[in-house]
Amino acid sequence: MDNFQLAKYEFVTQAKDELFVPRYMGSTLRGGFGHVFKRVVCLDFQKDCSDCILKYKCAYSYIFETPLPKDTEVLSKIPNIPRPFVLEPPLGGKTHYRPLDELRFGLVLIGKAIEFLPYFVFAFEELGTRGLGKERGRLNLLAIYSLRGEERKQVYFGDSKTLNDDALIVRFHDLTKQEETVQRIHIDFLTPTRIQKKKIILRKIDFHSFIQNLLGRISMLSYFHCGAKLELDFKGMLERAQTIKVENDQLSWNSWTRYSSRQKRYMKWDGVIGGLDFVGQLNEFLPYILLGEYVHIGKGTAFGLGHIAVQKNSR
Repeated sequence: MDNFQLAKYEFVTQAKDELFVPRYMGSTLRGGFGHVFKRVVCLDFQKDCSDCILKYKCAYSYIFETPLPKDTEVLSKIPNIPRPFVLEPPLGGKTHYRPLDELRFGLVLIGKAIEFLPYFVFAFEELGTRGLGKERGRLNLLAIYSLRGEERKQVYFGDSKTLNDDALIVRFHDLTKQEETVQRIHIDFLTPTRIQKKKIILRKIDFHSFIQNLLGRISMLSYFHCGAKLELDFKGMLERAQTIKVENDQLSWNSWTRYSSRQKRYMKWDGVIGGLDFVGQLNEFLPYILLGEYVHIGKGTAFGLGHIAVQKNSR
């Protein structure tokens, strides 16, 4: 895991017009970013990426429709490679922004994707000019901050439109420095979380299913985007995961329907929100769970789903 790194950013924008957006903005942001990103970088906007001879060289293809590498040695039969980014739409469900209101959202770039931040900045500036939401309300990009734990550093300045290439990088080994024994953690599922088991989205989350899904996601992100296989005793860890209990389960089912412009249909993306405690010998799992705060868990992470917050030794 020495190669695993990511960068987390907060985009600070300001509405120029009245802005009307869905209660959950993940699909709006992801769709807007993807559409403009492709128009900005693609030589043949109408062409399907899977048929394009540039798919292994193209920024859009890599970020939004990540192709399976030609020389991959593992996971060659998986249908979808996890995208190397996570969007974090604003929480709270605000749907109406007036002129001069601030709108903040997060972006996590993983591994090789960190170098593509300028593309996201340019794409959002263009998206802000074209407008977002039902009435195409325009936005100004005021600032971008790089975040790492409690650290916060401005890397983009809207008044001069300058971007500094010195982000605060989050490395996996930074998350392993845990001295105390941790026997209880509280997890808040801040956005609908879709952990799938036997093709069914779980309504109740046990620790074994939670950590199995998270380790699988981290493993693929590490291999495809950070250039390293995750060397772990998966079998042993999953056996030990069976001993971790769930307490104070306050999860509830959340229904969300989004329209896929690519598939031309509405899609149900239901999942769980709320909180629960995991109780047991958690130290060996904790660094991966803390990493999960950044990379999210389950299906739909590029839209901001599976956003978790962790509290250690919560009573």
